[in-house]
Amino acid sequence: MNKLLKNIGVGVLVLVVAGVGMYLGMSFKTMQASQDSEFLQSAGPTSQLQVGTMFPDLELMTADSSQVRTGEMIAGDGSVFLFMEVGCPPCETMTQKWQELINSGAIAEDQVIGVSFEEPQYVQTYAKKRGLTFPIYADTGMVFMRNYGVAEFPLVVVVGKTGDVKMYTFDARVSFEVDELKKQMSM
Repeated sequence: MNKLLKNIGVGVLVLVVAGVGMYLGMSFKTMQASQDSEFLQSAGPTSQLQVGTMFPDLELMTADSSQVRTGEMIAGDGSVFLFMEVGCPPCETMTQKWQELINSGAIAEDQVIGVSFEEPQYVQTYAKKRGLTFPIYADTGMVFMRNYGVAEFPLVVVVGKTGDVKMYTFDARVSFEVDELKKQMSM
């Protein structure tokens, strides 16, 4: 009988500790979600990269930790910026779709530009494993997220040669008509 009461007491104690832990964990997550929501609201709406707006000329980091400006990438024939996150299934669908366009010759490899918020070496390993040949740069300072509201992935932004946003979508399933894509990028 003593052993039974002792086991029940231990069981009740474990349940109480687990309950307190769950409560504190949920409180922390709620607090974190609230802070994240406030951050995203203060970061500005994604609409800052809408059609007709100028794409920002910002520095991104290469795999060897050197810097490259987005304005330099756009010059010439326009560009497609793919904002992605490693391990995000819709992002993987999107990157493979654009890689297929490159492989078919529909779009030049240097016109597709990946942007990730993760460390460049991590992203390069990811790209190699998946056979991605287009460059993927790092925005480790999260400038696009903080200043331009890029907080949902994947995001495809088509930028014309003059630097203005021509098309964009968050939907990885969207297929761009190649002739229309080239037309928009050349404007």
